[in-house]
Amino acid sequence: MIEQVNQPSEEMIHQLMAIWLKTNQEAHPFVAASYWLEHEEEVKEQLPNATLFITKEGDKIEGFLGLQEDYIAGLFVEKRSQGKGLGRQLLNKAKKEAAQLTLAVYKKNEQAYHFYISQGFQVIKEQVDEETDEVELILQWTE
Repeated sequence: MIEQVNQPSEEMIHQLMAIWLKTNQEAHPFVAASYWLEHEEEVKEQLPNATLFITKEGDKIEGFLGLQEDYIAGLFVEKRSQGKGLGRQLLNKAKKEAAQLTLAVYKKNEQAYHFYISQGFQVIKEQVDEETDEVELILQWTE
């Protein structure tokens, strides 16, 4: 079940950040691990300002999606929980909140790219992330 959270507790933020860091490092081996560590505090500060959709097993968060208006700031599912449809469920919840959604995905993150394309997103722009020098694709979904 997907739960919407607008004011995450400190414990929840701790769990979310652990998932954020681990899944980013696993999904982006082409980006230096230090990049994620350098941005950790910034992301932690942004979490309370985002609309968060989370999925849990008991008290443990398995995955989450962060939505800033119509921009998906991130979709993260623990590796051990992948393949169970949780990412699709989180995305479907976000689709109910907006008539249009946009996100950025690294071109080298083929698994995520193919997932978003399979969920109805289309590439609207290709650009280089100046911080990582990696090509990223801007994808958009429209109702």
